[in-house]
Amino acid sequence: MALLKRLLAGLVVTALVVVIVLGYFGFVPGVSDVMGANAPRNIGVSTTATSLSSVNSKLGVTYSTLPATAVGKASLSETGSRQISVQLTSAEVTALINDHASRWKYYPIEDVQVKINADNTIELSGVLRVDRWSSYADAIGLPEATRSQVRPYLGYVQTNPSIYIKGTLSIQGYPQMDMSELQIGRVTIPADQANAYAGALAYFASDVTNLYQLHISQMYAQSGSLVVVGSIPTNVALSPPTEQQAVVRQTNFWAPSPEKAAEAFSLVTLVYIVGNFLRAQLSAIGDKLGGMLPSGVQMWIENYISSKSDVALETGKGPAFKLTKVELIAYAIALLTFTIAFTYSSAATLAEMLVAIPVVLATSILIEFLKNYLLNVFARSKGAWTEYRIWPPGFLMFLVSSLVFKTPFSSPSKSAQSEGEAADRIGGLMAVSGVLLVLLFAGGFYYMSTKGISEIGNIGLGMCLLSAFFDSIPIPPLNGKDIWDWNKRTSIVLLVATFALNLYWLMLM
Repeated sequence: MALLKRLLAGLVVTALVVVIVLGYFGFVPGVSDVMGANAPRNIGVSTTATSLSSVNSKLGVTYSTLPATAVGKASLSETGSRQISVQLTSAEVTALINDHASRWKYYPIEDVQVKINADNTIELSGVLRVDRWSSYADAIGLPEATRSQVRPYLGYVQTNPSIYIKGTLSIQGYPQMDMSELQIGRVTIPADQANAYAGALAYFASDVTNLYQLHISQMYAQSGSLVVVGSIPTNVALSPPTEQQAVVRQTNFWAPSPEKAAEAFSLVTLVYIVGNFLRAQLSAIGDKLGGMLPSGVQMWIENYISSKSDVALETGKGPAFKLTKVELIAYAIALLTFTIAFTYSSAATLAEMLVAIPVVLATSILIEFLKNYLLNVFARSKGAWTEYRIWPPGFLMFLVSSLVFKTPFSSPSKSAQSEGEAADRIGGLMAVSGVLLVLLFAGGFYYMSTKGISEIGNIGLGMCLLSAFFDSIPIPPLNGKDIWDWNKRTSIVLLVATFALNLYWLMLM
């Protein structure tokens, strides 16, 4: 019972740490709001009723209200047209945007401040309504070509995050953008990477400044004001917001291409088969030569074969829950490797990778650390000393499959077991438990993904399915061989089941 309590306490503490870290960076709905991660930055622009009255007078637009139940294109109506050439202050632009956000149910940003600086840079702070993106795009009839430019950058955003942008913007026929600062939630994007977003935003701005009765031919900052030239509608009717902030997202499962995955599966499996064959041949040669070889050479051959097949471990002792220094280093290396591999595999650009890192790191902790830690504690409690170790052959194949095929298929680590009766007795049970535990995690991540709770569910599902399939392959020195030796029927069932789940994930999700 004490063992179970400690396991449960460790699980709860780890989960809390992950949630708090993700919440701080703005990735956990509710928690991020409580922690203030999604509170917009105050850039010192305040508005009054006079600000709104002034901008409406300059623009000459009359507003009316459509039924709140109207959806899609029916929620927005624009008629009439007039030419404008106006200069708007920071307070006027801020008042105009927030007024639109209060009038229209699909407006994509709120709680906005816009500051036009004397050096002609523009700052924008606000809350990005990710939950409205799909409906907003439908309502304004945004072309699929533009949606595809913006969609990847919203893929890893889990809440309605705060956003801060500083840079230059001008429209002289086509929008030109240059970002010097970009922050999403508490994640600051480096300036050189921020401009990867600028291209997508410029593409988006080109469409939204030329929709229906709105046609902006020129827009630029000048002497602390925003100059706007073009034609705008004279009458605008909008359906007002009726909901509170809520994240409603379509499921978007991450998966590598089936072709690349098949190539990764084939290559990695072939390498282990060939490696096992060569080790067997080298071992046979060593046995035949026997005493003909010097003892030092014979020992070198035995050590080489051992290093390529399993992780050596001397008999250890100590508290079942305590991590050794070597284990801590191994976990740090493995988690870093998992984070880099899955971030690279699931992201299309460097900017996406930077945004995805917190999510992938947290998922790696949940899967790689928790699974191995729980299994090792179980083994130690049964008298079989096991420790977490980096496994060079698996580490190499993990990197190759990730970098070449964008399908992280292998394992950079392995639980090393000391020799003994207890280790022999529970080796197969541990291997089976590892696969079943990962499949259990996969079920939880699948549920999270279908409910749109977090992008962590999509990455986690992929990690679990790939890991479960790899650990079911009955080739020495993989864990699947331990399952085969323990119970061949169980081995076949797990291999078929994990392969089928991966096939479904790759082909249908």
